[in-house]
Amino acid sequence: MVPLAASLVAWLLLLAPPRELASIARERGGLLAACAATGAVAWWAGTATAELWLPLRDATVALVAVLLPRSGLEVGEDEAGVTLGIGDFAVVVGPTCSGYEGIGLMVVFVAAFLAWFRDVLRFPRALLLLPIGIAAAWLGNGLRLAALLEIGAHVSPEIAMGGFHAYSGSLLFSAIALGLAAFARRSGFFSRTGPEAEADAAAARPTSAASDAGAYLLPWLALLAASMVTGAASSGGPDPLYGLRLVAALAVLALRGAPLRALAVPPEPAAIGLGALAVLAWLGIAALGPAQHAAASWPEGAPSLLARAAGAIAVVPLVEELAFRGYLARRLVDRDFARVPGSRVGPLAIGLSALAFGAMHDRPLAGAVAGALYGVALRRRGEVADAVAAHATTNALLLAFVAATGRWDLWG
Repeated sequence: MVPLAASLVAWLLLLAPPRELASIARERGGLLAACAATGAVAWWAGTATAELWLPLRDATVALVAVLLPRSGLEVGEDEAGVTLGIGDFAVVVGPTCSGYEGIGLMVVFVAAFLAWFRDVLRFPRALLLLPIGIAAAWLGNGLRLAALLEIGAHVSPEIAMGGFHAYSGSLLFSAIALGLAAFARRSGFFSRTGPEAEADAAAARPTSAASDAGAYLLPWLALLAASMVTGAASSGGPDPLYGLRLVAALAVLALRGAPLRALAVPPEPAAIGLGALAVLAWLGIAALGPAQHAAASWPEGAPSLLARAAGAIAVVPLVEELAFRGYLARRLVDRDFARVPGSRVGPLAIGLSALAFGAMHDRPLAGAVAGALYGVALRRRGEVADAVAAHATTNALLLAFVAATGRWDLWG
């Protein structure tokens, strides 16, 4: 919980310096309180509706039956709940499958959207977005269950209960929520913002490289999004579509391009040493902690191993260092982050960005220590290229170690 809390604080601080956050709190205190209250009410509502999940469950089962009229769907009920099956593949629809959690999340999202964009939305008609969002979340959950049954019965039970079950809910909710927000912003029925106002707002946005956070963040976000999509098509083990993650990240990086100029610097030897030190720290922390479940080895075959090695040594260090050291660490120093040389990044910014980096790993403490060492590499000469080299060294040595020892549980 501590790394997660520190990660949230770090990402909050990157949005604005502490003084600006205090000013926002004074000026927007009512809005912030309303958002906090909305979140608290949504959490309470989600807990309360757990007691009322049976009617929603029955409605969801009926929806799945409508979506799969000719599939040979069989519906049964036992002590565990309602069972839906096609052929030899069956799933149990429990409380979390009924859709009330997605509805609670949608309530929070739409409420925040209405509050944030209240100046451009048309009220009271914009309040219709709330029931629309709730209905879309419920329908989306029914579609997810129907797809789960079809995949399990006709494609692969392992994929259905592995990656698809793990990732499809998050992907579908994100698509529905963001799609609803985009539609509302562009709809003359819900929004007062016309094409002319959108063009004026676009013209007013800064276009300098200093404001182009997307060039640093989007490759990493593309990698994460692609990981969720390809993970949904996996059986829970090694992802056979791993190479598509790299294609997505490199494509966005090539389109944005700007940070690549900052990486065209030969790394200093000390960066390699810091990367090696991070491996020792990683292994030492892993040895001190409780044993984790051993992960399956990577699939055999030269193309698959080559893609994973290339991702671990070349692509992942590049996009992650652009996001965490190239952007976040410097953004914690100044809003105009692109004008902040890496040598100006102090211990606090290094520490906060390292905690945020660690929170993205299965071993948060080890990840945070490694992130701090990459921050030191950045600070020594002020070059992001040194942080990338340190990170790549860590991944290369750790990959060699786990491949030689079979300790795949140490990876990730």
